[in-house]
Amino acid sequence: MLIGSDLDLTAIYEERQSGTGPEYEKSIAELVRIFKGEGGLVYDWDFRLRPEGKNAPLAAELSYYGQYLKSRAELWEKQSLLKARPIFSDQRVASGFESLRRVTLSGVAREKGWVAEIRRMRKKIENERTKEKSRLRDLKVGRGGLVDLEFAVQAVQLKNFAMHQSVDSGNSFDALRALHALRLVRMSHVKALQRNYEFLRRLEFFTRLNSDSIEFILPSDPIRMGALAAAMNTRSPGELMAKIRKIRSENRLLFRILLSAMET
Repeated sequence: MLIGSDLDLTAIYEERQSGTGPEYEKSIAELVRIFKGEGGLVYDWDFRLRPEGKNAPLAAELSYYGQYLKSRAELWEKQSLLKARPIFSDQRVASGFESLRRVTLSGVAREKGWVAEIRRMRKKIENERTKEKSRLRDLKVGRGGLVDLEFAVQAVQLKNFAMHQSVDSGNSFDALRALHALRLVRMSHVKALQRNYEFLRRLEFFTRLNSDSIEFILPSDPIRMGALAAAMNTRSPGELMAKIRKIRSENRLLFRILLSAMET
């Protein structure tokens, strides 16, 4: 999590607990109001990943959530469970959620066309969430950006989740270490993923420090680009841009290679 990150949250309750769905929803709305306060939230809270989307109730009953994952959830919703963890719960609800999460993730690789769906989603994100003016400078969702790396790693996690529980990590660095230890990916590819991911995360941190925006888009201002070049230990903005172009090209190639390998 970096400067400007938000928290994707889902509220789940068990019907045997005291209270009802509307009561839990009211409590969550009040919690958001209290924590927001006059000074604002340290992190924005985003509840749009809840079952049925942004127009659904803020709180979902556990058994209903399980049925949703089994019968109606889209692949990207299941993919997001790789990063999901209970952060505040009694043991019974946390255990129930964790069981649903593991069963869902273990079954993804048996679904027909799941790799093609990841490709389709990646293309959609690139086309719809980048602006033509900043597309070449967008290092998160643009071509060869962070999303290429994260989707590639997550595809390998999903392929091997049922057989290797050690790949179950919400942290991309930890996931890469697990893939390295298990030799599920060629060592040269793992090292390239690790090197490029670390570089882009460092660059993202410095970009956000030197920008008025929380987006990972390289500034057009030459002074800010000079500051970024110095922070990343390169001699000039030109040298930094050349390195970025090389890394983006590598990332797109790694994305294609690893997704193709997951289809076999």
